[in-house]
Amino acid sequence: GVCEQIDSVIVISESIDINLITNDICMGDSVLIEVENNTPSFPITSYTWDGFTETSALLLDTPDSSRWYSVDVVNSNSCTATDSIFVNVYSYPIIDSIWTADSIVFDGDEVEVTVFTDDSVYVFMVEPTLTGWNPFQLINQFGCLVIDSVWVTIEEVFCDDKNIKIPTAFSPNNDGVNDKYFIDDIDGIIIDFKLEIFNRLGQKVYFSNDQKTNEWDGTFHNEKLPPQVFDFYLEISCIGAKTLFYKGNITLVR
Repeated sequence: GVCEQIDSVIVISESIDINLITNDICMGDSVLIEVENNTPSFPITSYTWDGFTETSALLLDTPDSSRWYSVDVVNSNSCTATDSIFVNVYSYPIIDSIWTADSIVFDGDEVEVTVFTDDSVYVFMVEPTLTGWNPFQLINQFGCLVIDSVWVTIEEVFCDDKNIKIPTAFSPNNDGVNDKYFIDDIDGIIIDFKLEIFNRLGQKVYFSNDQKTNEWDGTFHNEKLPPQVFDFYLEISCIGAKTLFYKGNITLVR
């Protein structure tokens, strides 16, 4: 007779699959390299990093150079895998010199700072908070940060008619002297500006919202106005959130 026997076996075809996860760092920093198990149904039972048995994560404690790191792993199904990853260790920027556009600024204003380093030039704005050394942060293209400071003297802003020249008369007779009415920002502190001039009938004869171009030649609709007294209203915002509202008279003399 013929003897016949039937049996079955379980074939495990799933292999091991891992990824290494880490970040590049700056000199003096530390970082972990972690193993990600993409076949979690078979847990990893051993890790060997560059020949040394460790856990699932390798701590790089302030490495001083960039290099490759590799790991050998074995899972619960006795499958093995090897992977490697390169970790960059970047240097911090070395500051050669620092220049400021102004060493004296008004309270609330910013100063442009130019920093020359060993590999680049950085230009940025700093808002100083005190008279003295004001810190700033510099970050290079690799995200490495250094802190330095610049010396700045802060002057108080006086948004008033003593520091902003507001004339009360002008003579537009083309003699080259006092021919135009102009609000003069002596210290360069004005950031918003509005000037309105009215005749005695309440008719607006001039308007400007640009301090740098506010020059009235004494005309209205291109016609010269005769000598008379005008009313004006001036609204100004200065550096440091200071404001000035001023009203008065302007005498036109010919």
